[in-house]
Amino acid sequence: MIYTHRPLVWITIFYGLGIAMSQIIPMSFAWLCFLSMLSFIMSIVVLKKSTLSVAALLVTFILLGATYTQSRMMPAKNHIAGVVKFYRHQPFIVKGVIVSDVQKRNFGRGRNSTFTLRIKMLKTPYGWQEKSGEILVNAFRDIDCVYGDYILIEGKLHQPYNFSTNEHFSYGDYLRNKGIYSILSVKKDAPIEILDSHRANFLLEGAIRFKNKLEFLLAQGLSPNEAGLMQAFLLGDRVNISPRLRDLFVQTGTAHILAISGMNVGVVAAVFLIFLKIIPLPRLVQFLITIFLLVGFCLLTGASPSVVRATIMAIVFLISFMLEREGDSLNTLSLAALIILLINPLNLFDVGFQLSFVCVLSIILFYPIFKSLFDKPPKTEHKSLLRPCIESICLSMAVWLGVVGLIAFYFNIVTPVTILANLIVVPLSSLLIILGLSLMLVGAIFPMWILPISACIKLTLNILVGSIYLFAKIPMAYFYIKNVNLWLLAGYYIILISVLYFLYHKRSIFYEGDSKLYLGQIN
Repeated sequence: MIYTHRPLVWITIFYGLGIAMSQIIPMSFAWLCFLSMLSFIMSIVVLKKSTLSVAALLVTFILLGATYTQSRMMPAKNHIAGVVKFYRHQPFIVKGVIVSDVQKRNFGRGRNSTFTLRIKMLKTPYGWQEKSGEILVNAFRDIDCVYGDYILIEGKLHQPYNFSTNEHFSYGDYLRNKGIYSILSVKKDAPIEILDSHRANFLLEGAIRFKNKLEFLLAQGLSPNEAGLMQAFLLGDRVNISPRLRDLFVQTGTAHILAISGMNVGVVAAVFLIFLKIIPLPRLVQFLITIFLLVGFCLLTGASPSVVRATIMAIVFLISFMLEREGDSLNTLSLAALIILLINPLNLFDVGFQLSFVCVLSIILFYPIFKSLFDKPPKTEHKSLLRPCIESICLSMAVWLGVVGLIAFYFNIVTPVTILANLIVVPLSSLLIILGLSLMLVGAIFPMWILPISACIKLTLNILVGSIYLFAKIPMAYFYIKNVNLWLLAGYYIILISVLYFLYHKRSIFYEGDSKLYLGQIN
């Protein structure tokens, strides 16, 4: 049966339905616990009746998803969310630990610093009291604090402002999904005192310090705009990309290359493996070191859902190579989703999470279908050149078909030019990742190589940006669309799934091996 062939797929789907249900149907935590236990007992009682047992077990996963989500959303007794309403018109003085990288950017004529603060103590009229929870700090000056510092800070507390004009995206909801309910604005002359350091996760602290050194190395040989793009390609840091350039990527549907995803992780894994093959090490050791380095790269880039997804899939594929066993792409993708949703179930409502998984799912499901239409290309002497081009077009069409609905829903834009743009942009961005890694790895040891590699990066970046600019000028390259509601989105994907079902069952052209061949390259 299909649920025995791919059990993780069904577990993840029904667990995700439970997370969604918890936000739609209000139920008490106690009732959810009771129903979860009752459903699980039912699955055991009717164990001999396999269909009923499986149905009860799937219902259990729905209830577990709702129960776990409710438990994660229940604030602790001393959570800061319970007292913030009393500090909206008076100074908010706290002690806490910085648990994110301190991002600095230009703001007007000065600089501002943004970071997440995990609160430990709050100053009240009755003295210092222990508190928990996290807030987003926005300081209107350049501060010297770093990840792991234990600081005393004073500012004005307020709710997140919603800067987006899109009714389907709320900045406040985005922060609340990350457990942040308030923003602390700190004036230029407000006191910030470092009380201690190294008070957070030492692995993340080391990764962030290393990331800052790499950013400094990129800035040495590149202009600010060029360094900003390379930081996005290599480190997932997009704060230094100009708004005009960002708009060009959005209008051509190529903004995905500015976020660390499967392609980036796949290229990084390939570079690590090629480098390790130079060293006389056993094949098993090479794979283990690559897995360790990929985990480090995931921490280095901030461990966003797309990076975690790509890292998990890459690790699973590497393990399958080590064990010489063929893995299942859908099960692997489901395992990655399940782990991310166990870390934080509210990631389900994150736009990046949805786009990341739908993108890979589209490759798994639609790429073999498109590729099968060209299984017998014309017999010409240029057949070897046509094959990569055809496969790239099939891949680009598969990805676009999967994500176009979500992009129209969240960003009110449709970008048909994406199918063509990806044929140029993806190879160039892959080359930039390789050059960037070479600059960071080789340049750190041999400084004389920084300038030649930087020159190659500059040339490739100019070709990339120039190509994107030209694609954006093509008539009907993109167009904006309004009033895309949830019903239209659901209708689009119902039609898409129906077409897939027809092709899968009537034409029998779904081959798991085809999608694995490409997923092995991007994940």
